[in-house]
Amino acid sequence: MIQPSGLENVVDLAVKNVNDRHGFRRESDVFLYKLHQEMHSTPKIKDTLMVAVTALKDRGYVCPRIYRKDGNWCNLVVGIDLPSEVAQARFSVRNDSVLEYIYQENNPIYVQDDVTLDSLDSKLGQSSDDPLFHILREFPEHKGLVAVPYDSYSELLHKNISGIIAANYGSSRKVDDAEKRLLDQVGWFVEDNVARLLEMKQFQQVNRQLELLNHQLELQIKLDGPTGLYNKKTFHEDLGGLFSEIQYGAAFGYLFWMDFDKFREINNQYGHPEGDKVIEGVGRFMQEIARTDRNRKVYRTGGDEFALVQWFRSGVHIDIVDTDMFNLSKRLRDGVHGLYVPKGCPQLSASIGVVGTTAGKFFSSDEWYRYTDNASYKAKRNGADQVNFLGVHKTENYRV
Repeated sequence: MIQPSGLENVVDLAVKNVNDRHGFRRESDVFLYKLHQEMHSTPKIKDTLMVAVTALKDRGYVCPRIYRKDGNWCNLVVGIDLPSEVAQARFSVRNDSVLEYIYQENNPIYVQDDVTLDSLDSKLGQSSDDPLFHILREFPEHKGLVAVPYDSYSELLHKNISGIIAANYGSSRKVDDAEKRLLDQVGWFVEDNVARLLEMKQFQQVNRQLELLNHQLELQIKLDGPTGLYNKKTFHEDLGGLFSEIQYGAAFGYLFWMDFDKFREINNQYGHPEGDKVIEGVGRFMQEIARTDRNRKVYRTGGDEFALVQWFRSGVHIDIVDTDMFNLSKRLRDGVHGLYVPKGCPQLSASIGVVGTTAGKFFSSDEWYRYTDNASYKAKRNGADQVNFLGVHKTENYRV
């Protein structure tokens, strides 16, 4: 029969055990919560793994480290306080008996506690290829080993994400069932966060590829294939946008319209492949013209029709700009003379109409466009190979 004093001792011991268990649970819950939050908020895989091994170090483990499993290889990814031979060499272990056992069994091992591993115990740290060899040489009193595998399959990546978390501990430490459950949870955190970050990285790569493809598609929609210049649709969109700015008084602009003379005869006499070569040459020439000024864009608006749009912010002296734009129109007219034509073909020439505008001169961008097209037509009707320039203030005709 238990005496009252003995009964009190039993009750006190039971309460102490309950408090210890609850205390560990509360402490472990806080530990796991903080670890989960910190790992989940870390954007890089190596950094999130460092969070895990740092937490194990703070918990009293020695040389915490994480391996990544690649086939028969276990590659050391991160570790803390590792011997210099391990840290510098970036160890990769192939067919390591202990690590392979842990991974294949998919169960954690605790060398000092698990009697079923006696046969493996003799193999631990015997090879200089094993980081444990160097760890035990530097920390001989820490022969205890915890090793927790992590393994999951990513449907997105179509691959296994697997590896092993390992750390050493001394004989004074006891890794009980509650601690083992905590370490299992750490392994799950590592597995979950590595998979999440790898999949996020994959998403980011896919998004970048999609953005690039979308950009390329947008360019294809905007550009003329043979010349690489902006096409007719883009021309009317840009002209409408510029005209709105002009109407608000924020800018003024010039529209150049180039209609090549007798281009149809090149196609008829020398064939369309030769005509395409001529058009490609014009495209390169127009691109060179556009590169000299960022406020200038060039377009192919039809078979042998090209346009150039030039704009200036309000405040620039219009008379000076008129002169500059007239000189640009002369450069265009003279420049096409030296472009490629088939052997035996007369030199290339174009009839160019140029119209400058400020706010209130035209009702719409279409009216501005038609007025410029008509100026080009007059240049062609007056003998072709010439410029009909109608600037904001200045009107000129250029023909040699």
